[in-house]
Amino acid sequence: MATLGKVLAVFNVLVAIVFLFVAAKDYNSRQSWAYSHFRHQLAVHGLPLDGRDDAWRLPGRTISDQFGKTARAEMFPGGGPATQEEEVTATVGAFKAGVDQAGDVNGKRAVIATYLLPELTRAEERDEVVAELYALRDQAGVDGLVARFEGIANRALNPQADRETRRRAIADFLYNFEYTAARHQRVQAVVGLEQYVAAAERGIARMQGMIARDRRVIADEQAAFVAQYQSEVPELTVLAGQLQALEAKLTEQKELVQRHTALKNARTAEVMDYTNKLAAEKQKAADEFAALAAVQKELFNVQRDWAEAQARNQQLEHELRTRETGK
Repeated sequence: MATLGKVLAVFNVLVAIVFLFVAAKDYNSRQSWAYSHFRHQLAVHGLPLDGRDDAWRLPGRTISDQFGKTARAEMFPGGGPATQEEEVTATVGAFKAGVDQAGDVNGKRAVIATYLLPELTRAEERDEVVAELYALRDQAGVDGLVARFEGIANRALNPQADRETRRRAIADFLYNFEYTAARHQRVQAVVGLEQYVAAAERGIARMQGMIARDRRVIADEQAAFVAQYQSEVPELTVLAGQLQALEAKLTEQKELVQRHTALKNARTAEVMDYTNKLAAEKQKAADEFAALAAVQKELFNVQRDWAEAQARNQQLEHELRTRETGK
């Protein structure tokens, strides 16, 4: 082979090596760009609704086909869902676990109020649930409120609705569940920036509607209170006059009670004095009675001695007469 042929052969080999290197680099760059583009699409549109969702992919390819373990680990370092349906199911499970772990009815009431009330989109429905929470006394009431929460989740997962409706419903459900930075960062990754922002806007609109409704209710209740208060003023005036008269009478009665109390105390002191005197007189009488008994006993002894002496005198007189007469 001529020298030129050898040079050309070597040159062709070098060109082939360079071509292979550029092709490999181009392929790697393309794969990296494609993956980056996919991740950005995930950031905008969120996870697939389910394993069959192909909303923004090429026909015949689902989002789950490309959403592998690597992307999942990058999005959720501590573990996360593969679809939005899985996240809704996990959220319901976390809610029920929190309720079950509460120690008593009061603890369960606090958990339910924290997570159920934000999911209610109508003020009237919130008022109804608040009334049920105040009346909560047993496990049956707890089960009813938990079932209401599950009903909201099931409506969000409604398989009969179109994909866009389900995306909105799931975004609203997850957005309202818990208001913490970590939770909302996760929700943003699950539903995507597009639905996350839309859910925030819908939440603001609902809150504005609730605020307007509450202002109307407050104004109506304030007007009703003023009307009722004004209708009660005449009666309150009469009752105030009666109260004043009763207070004057009460003051008079208190003074009378004080005077009677002083008299009672004086009479009590007199009773105590006379009781002491009576006890002393009783003791004196007892002593005199004992002395009289002693005198009576002594008199009895004297009378007995006198009777015995008189009997002896009569005996002596009889003996004397007998001697005188000889009879």
